[in-house]
Amino acid sequence: MLLILFSGTAFAGDFAALSVQPYGDQVIDIATSITTLPDGGEVIDRDSGVSLTGAFVRYQEGVFVEASGAEVTGDFGTIAAPEIYLDIDEGVLRASAGVLLLAKDISVNTDALTLYLDAGMAVASGNVVGQKPPLESATLLIDITQETALLLGPYVYQDGPITLRGNAATEQLLLSWTAAASGESVRFEASTVISEDLNKRFSPFLP
Repeated sequence: MLLILFSGTAFAGDFAALSVQPYGDQVIDIATSITTLPDGGEVIDRDSGVSLTGAFVRYQEGVFVEASGAEVTGDFGTIAAPEIYLDIDEGVLRASAGVLLLAKDISVNTDALTLYLDAGMAVASGNVVGQKPPLESATLLIDITQETALLLGPYVYQDGPITLRGNAATEQLLLSWTAAASGESVRFEASTVISEDLNKRFSPFLP
């Protein structure tokens, strides 16, 4: 195994579809073409527009980027997690070990989150707790592009004085909203009736 150590940021720059800014040393494994940033850094995938920063980063051009103590930003909002892995070829981002998703109109904490970048769909799983709007669920599917979300039971959804519950794993609750204008609050609507089109949209991502 041949490793090459570069000190500082002398080799910061663009690598094909990735733009890389190390915060310190870079270690390149010539055999595997995997680069490690032991001091952390920022990696931007220009194809997807995803920007990933971490206290520790590893990446392979066109294959993956992984980071510890990480934060990711993009059109979907911001994701912060102890561990984040971006599969560049598949266009899938996985965050684990306790995740915070801050989107424009919705924010949740969850054990793990998978974001399908091309489809614009986020799947939060395990102890999902929403701050905006107030909710709890076993699994939450968020359609970033269509401003809809699907709670999978058991779930609890709070709408002012009204509490909606689904105690069975088979129960589902659809949330929809309209993007808020500047200075305005988002208005959420909840329904247990899910159209055929929305069923088709969510079904490929159901656990």
